Amino acid sequence: LTGKYNDGIPEDSRYASASDPFSSGRAKSYGDQQWLSDIENTKKLQPIAEKLGTDLTTLSYAWVIKNPNVTSAITGASKVEQV
Repeated sequence: LTGKYNDGIPEDSRYASASDPFSSGRAKSYGDQQWLSDIENTKKLQPIAEKLGTDLTTLSYAWVIKNPNVTSAITGASKVEQV
């Protein structure tokens, strides 16, 4: 939701150096119809985040935390700077 993968897979990203099946599978699917659909749907959330005075990442965390069907929010940082 940060937009990091909107224009390609950055060289320093988790997907670029993926060795696990999930991440390497997602990296291989970059640019396919599902990927493009996900990017377009994510972009539609930007005006909502802006109206609320926040960014997409924070909006996403808020949705997860507020969702009564979610019991805990687990975040995944791949770099120290993200913590």
